[in-house]
Amino acid sequence: SSREACCRDKFGYTLANCEYLDICYPPPLPEPTPAPTKCESKIWFFNEKTKQCNNIEDMVGNDDDKTYDDMDECCKYNFDETDPNGSSTANYGSFKPGDVMQNGCPHGAVVDMCCEMDFDVWFYDSGADRCTNEHVGGKDYSSREACCRDKFGYTLANCEYLDICYPPPLPEPTPAPTKCESKIWFFNEKTKQCNNIEDMVGNDDDKTYDDMDECCKYNFDETDPNGSSTANYGSFKPGDVMQNGCPHGAVVDMCCEMDFDVWFYDSGADRCTNEHVGGKDY
Repeated sequence: SSREACCRDKFGYTLANCEYLDICYPPPLPEPTPAPTKCESKIWFFNEKTKQCNNIEDMVGNDDDKTYDDMDECCKYNFDETDPNGSSTANYGSFKPGDVMQNGCPHGAVVDMCCEMDFDVWFYDSGADRCTNEHVGGKDYSSREACCRDKFGYTLANCEYLDICYPPPLPEPTPAPTKCESKIWFFNEKTKQCNNIEDMVGNDDDKTYDDMDECCKYNFDETDPNGSSTANYGSFKPGDVMQNGCPHGAVVDMCCEMDFDVWFYDSGADRCTNEHVGGKDY
């Protein structure tokens, strides 16, 4: 099984045309999306009646004497145990403290009308098998309910969805690798690569690293922790980097390759990947 097998099956024999994501060697994160266009960024309020943070200026029950610059500030002040001055705030009402979104707000305790106006079109994400208002393309729907009923039937409780205005908490980290234990890292003076292959010819056995980041920082940063120049770029361009700052191509992570050696076609993103998205494997 390999990336090449998936690429040839889905994109033909010209591998250069194959979009793919190798989670062992991820590319840099994309630039942030532009700011909302349908409504300007608004001030936030806490509604004493509904116990919700919102950005609706004329909502009945809002405390107009206390405003917030953003959702996070409103949530931190009203749902944390203490405010910045140390006094208790905790306005949970009927919301459970443990049932939170990514930013710590209790789920259901926010009305972000600005975001709802910007992301008011829904799509079916076939790769994740869910409805979402993230722009994944394809047929569009006027509401989550419309997408759910079309794809999952009239029992909306069975509908998987992602509302990017009210994202759930991030999932727990995946378990540690199982096919190979965590290994020490080396820098190979011959190939100018960081790697975790103990018997690789050219490795500097006198200098080891606890992880990839430490190896990359020492060998590809301009200076090491002691201030001396390291910069072993070789043929790798300093600006062509992965998410952790390593030059792209300057890492051989055999441990990760062994753990993620099966490839899939992600129809939602229209690319091959070794992230386990399900479906036919290669």
